[in-house]
Amino acid sequence: MRILTETVQVSTSPTLISPTSFAVLVNNTSTQTVYLGPSDVNTTNGYPLDPGEKFGVDAAGTALASDPVPPLYAVVASGTASIKRMALVP
Repeated sequence: MRILTETVQVSTSPTLISPTSFAVLVNNTSTQTVYLGPSDVNTTNGYPLDPGEKFGVDAAGTALASDPVPPLYAVVASGTASIKRMALVP
């Protein structure tokens, strides 16, 4: 396994922020709300992550370890936003 860290620019179209992984941590470093979800995420069905908030999922070391976290996408209502992402990937 390896750790991926980077800044991701999120737009109004679903943006892949984490590939299939065993753990992911997202930090919204922007000034606008970012919406998280599957590949069809939008501002209505996405999980809102307000500026400065963090979101994490950890399947490593649990009964879910054989079933990793699926890819995670994000969108914003307008413009673009920067987020920081760290993921433990196979």
